[in-house]
Amino acid sequence: MRVEKTDADLLGAQVTAIDGHPVEEVLTRLERIRGGTEAWRLTYAQWVLNSSELLHGLDIAPTDDRSTWTFRTRSGATVERSFKGYQPDFDEAYPDLWRWMSPAPVNNDKHDWAAFSPEGLKLPVTLAQPDRIFRLVRLPHSCVALLQMKANEDTDGQSIKAFLKAAEADLAANKPCSLIFDNRFNGGGDYTNTAGFGGRLHTMVAPGGKIYLLTSADTFSAGITTTVFVKQAADPGQVVSLGEPVGDRLTFWAEGNRGCLPNAPFCFHYATGMHDYAHPCTDWDRCFWLNWIYPARTDNLEPRERITMSFADYLAGRDPVFDRALALAARAR
Repeated sequence: MRVEKTDADLLGAQVTAIDGHPVEEVLTRLERIRGGTEAWRLTYAQWVLNSSELLHGLDIAPTDDRSTWTFRTRSGATVERSFKGYQPDFDEAYPDLWRWMSPAPVNNDKHDWAAFSPEGLKLPVTLAQPDRIFRLVRLPHSCVALLQMKANEDTDGQSIKAFLKAAEADLAANKPCSLIFDNRFNGGGDYTNTAGFGGRLHTMVAPGGKIYLLTSADTFSAGITTTVFVKQAADPGQVVSLGEPVGDRLTFWAEGNRGCLPNAPFCFHYATGMHDYAHPCTDWDRCFWLNWIYPARTDNLEPRERITMSFADYLAGRDPVFDRALALAARAR
């Protein structure tokens, strides 16, 4: 999706191997260095796939600053190319994977990348305006509205509280027949920001209207809590989950702090608060205390329909998860 301009022939190519190891094997090895659900481990593996140091540490790359990748180009040719790794600056942009699906330049990115943007590429509404973290879109020629959140806290100068206040006023003044809540890219933040809004969301659609809740493995931490807030407050059957499972279990550890080793350049995060959204959590030594004030409970967050997006969908300008939600909303009218 991004390359140095001298490697522009690789745009849109499929990665098939790294240093002679099939990419599936490489991802499997990378998955072993992170805990969590299978979907989250794969997401993390994809996120760090371009780390020459990790590739070397896992006995894939021969050195810690260079690796050789094999591609299948869009024309069908096989190309092998070697890349030298570098240490990014601390403040360098390092976006989540979903951000690369837009060819628009990334804020604060210091590289003059060539972006994959083939002629005729038209992004679906859910991938438009990639740097708008919070969005409410009235879909044209439809009574359905799209609500999209990519974080649970202020991000890039965008206020979550101001957005939620404006969105609630807008929805209350003109209730949509159904609401598509795209929470797939919400990696978390502060769930107290969305507790009230999520608990009232079911009242912001017209009588009989449904909420189509879209999730993925990138729905994480406070993003998961937000989905629980929405689901637990709604009427039975009002929320229809679509997409992929969220990125963690209903019981997980979070919060905490970070520390660094005194004699080595290595820092880590440690978690001190347990969240349990499947059972009451009453152990003061383990349970995160804010969960008493903002209770969240559900039996499961498994999508009613598991739907993924392929590269072919992307090229065709389709978002099959959103498209399915829109089709179900039209059928429900």
